[in-house]
Amino acid sequence: FKPFDNFSFTAMLNANRRDWVGSIYASGMLSKLVVKNRARSNLVLGVFQNYDFMNQDDYKVSSASVGPGLIHAFSMTPKITLGTNLNTSIIFMGGAGDYSDEDEMRDYHSGPGFSVKLQSRFMWADRGEAYLRLKRYFIYAMEDTHIEGYENINLLSAGSQVSIHGKYAVGFEYLLAARTVSYLDVERSETLQTRNVYRLYFSHYLANNLFSKKD
Repeated sequence: FKPFDNFSFTAMLNANRRDWVGSIYASGMLSKLVVKNRARSNLVLGVFQNYDFMNQDDYKVSSASVGPGLIHAFSMTPKITLGTNLNTSIIFMGGAGDYSDEDEMRDYHSGPGFSVKLQSRFMWADRGEAYLRLKRYFIYAMEDTHIEGYENINLLSAGSQVSIHGKYAVGFEYLLAARTVSYLDVERSETLQTRNVYRLYFSHYLANNLFSKKD
């Protein structure tokens, strides 16, 4: 692989919201470290550059990061494959928090940090898939001279989708979002926000050729 020979890009658009761009996830491999191909499994370990953007009502995240990542596909049966993605990265600069719906006051913090992402997918040939995702963003509030603290946003989602024609699919997803703000000043109280989100969505895969054979 050369840099960005392998990359992933996912975008989610909101159909009935004021902010129609819901989220963007982009990740590209900068350097290949290990590639192992077996009869029933394929594994890639490398260094990835990531960009994450989420613009939901109760949580907002934007980050640019670099770190090691693992992609693994294991054929459980001739038609069922278990895919696993694991990524840990250092956020050089990011922002996380929320905007108040009532007065639109600023309630987020910017600074460096780290992120961890884990995804497991049970893929059934061309029929569909079921998945579980965990994403965590930890950002230190360095831009505020009068506030020292940490933003911690955790997103746990589970869902499934069914292929309807070619690369088109419909799916359902449940998302649990939790935001915690911890302050180093003992006189400030820690805040916690949680939100349950249910989504019915339509998806289209542009391409999927990570393990295609090359001469």
